[in-house]
Amino acid sequence: MERPTFINSDFMPATTSINPVSILLSADLRPIYQQYDDMSARIILIVLLVMLGSIIVSTIIAHTLTTPLAKLVGIANQFAKGNYDAWQEPGQASSEIRDLAAALRTMGTEVKQREQVVTWQARHDALTGLFNIHTIRSTLTATMQKYGQCVVVATYIQNFRQINDRLGPEVADACLTVLAQRLNQFATAGEKTNARLEGIEFLSVIQLLPGQSPRQVVEELLDNLDKPFQIGNISLSAHFYAGVCCYPADGYDSKTMLRRVRIAADHARLNRTTIHIYTPGEDENHLEELSLIEALQALLRQPTNIELFLNFQPKVELKNGKMDTVETLIRWHRPGLGRVAPDKFIGLAEQSGLIVELTHWVIQETLKQLRRWRDNGLALNAAINVSAEDLAHPDFCHFLEKQIAVYDIPANSVTIEITERDIMYDEALGIEVLKTLKNAGYMIAVDDYGIGQSSLSKLKILPVDELKLDMSFIRNLDSSLTDQKIVRSTIFLAHSLGLKVVAEGVENAATYSLLQEMGCDSVQGYLISKPRDAEDLVAWLGENNATYSFSADSITH
Repeated sequence: MERPTFINSDFMPATTSINPVSILLSADLRPIYQQYDDMSARIILIVLLVMLGSIIVSTIIAHTLTTPLAKLVGIANQFAKGNYDAWQEPGQASSEIRDLAAALRTMGTEVKQREQVVTWQARHDALTGLFNIHTIRSTLTATMQKYGQCVVVATYIQNFRQINDRLGPEVADACLTVLAQRLNQFATAGEKTNARLEGIEFLSVIQLLPGQSPRQVVEELLDNLDKPFQIGNISLSAHFYAGVCCYPADGYDSKTMLRRVRIAADHARLNRTTIHIYTPGEDENHLEELSLIEALQALLRQPTNIELFLNFQPKVELKNGKMDTVETLIRWHRPGLGRVAPDKFIGLAEQSGLIVELTHWVIQETLKQLRRWRDNGLALNAAINVSAEDLAHPDFCHFLEKQIAVYDIPANSVTIEITERDIMYDEALGIEVLKTLKNAGYMIAVDDYGIGQSSLSKLKILPVDELKLDMSFIRNLDSSLTDQKIVRSTIFLAHSLGLKVVAEGVENAATYSLLQEMGCDSVQGYLISKPRDAEDLVAWLGENNATYSFSADSITH
């Protein structure tokens, strides 16, 4: 729009004249326009300069703050997803942003390292560095499929408890570490994977190559393990047993194989054999055994129970027919299910770690019964069977002494019976504990003598009072010249060492007479009496002779 150059204004002043006057005022606007234009130009320039400055400042901020921050936010998001390798340099940035970026990078590195440690710990055993049970459960199936033909071996240390109790947990842990190293160092042509399952239970998956048998590979593995452990200045002997399953013959998945290899290992431990290879059908037996173990555990936790009870089998002195000692025998009758064989549930108690509780129960009930008999004028002695696990338990001697005091029974009225095999399980510890018991006044007997692992030369160092000949030598004594020679020579040797001899399993008068002629000290068996409960035993004693005197011709059973 065109701007006017001038501005005009006219007015007529007030007057009394008959001739009015009109005044016209006019102003030039061009100087004002010039000033306005100059001011507008300056304002526009200022605005443009401000805008330009803002753009420049924004660009600088974007390069030094916004963009680096956006990058750092992106990196933080990647870190949150576990992608710790997503680091990018923030580029040009302020010192504060650079410090923030450095801190974020350090944090990412440390979190990555900690996560790696946590992940490793979640998959591995902290002590040995081997895979743990959770890892092997999740990977065993794939590992077996990868290896093809392979063996899965569960390995246990037989005498670990003794090592731990005698030398302490530090030495025991060092043994486990050495064992893990030997498992890893085991030289095999195929591939292998090792894991620590629980406690002293280790698992190895070993690939079988053509021409290799499962037993051959496992024997080589145990040969590699079964060497003295050098822990500091201590040299230890460790012995192992192993359960073995074969893939794919014994199962296709980790759950099945882990269950079955443990079943096989339990059989090895129960029978104290070095290697047991799983055979079909052992699953069902294992389930039955688990049921028995659970039932037995529940019974031992109860203050009183009617299923477990004691029988007593009398022992007769051959020189005078006198009977003043009984052997305590535990029995188990399950309502609705019947009798459980003693060998079965005692073996399961040893296998499951319940044997110490079971022995404690037997000791307590035996001493309680001895007290009842004595209160009624019947001064009988009792023999109690114990196991290697009992001797190895640090509380065994203390528990026995405490119960002896509670029921006020003389120590020499109690005979501790233990098999050769159990003494030799940890010979040094066994002899040490037996010496402690003997010094306390208890009688010590070697049960099932002749079929175990000890030699005759061991007798001179064993702190024992009597030998109980195993019934395998007695059963056919009247008809076997070989058995007669063995028994006669054993009786002679035992007597020369100051030991008494007891023959168990005597079932006929001819055997009784032979043992009497050979100089055997005492006998027990079905010829004398079957095992009886406490009430029946007292009645039987009364029926035979109140003085407990017997002869082969007068015995009734």
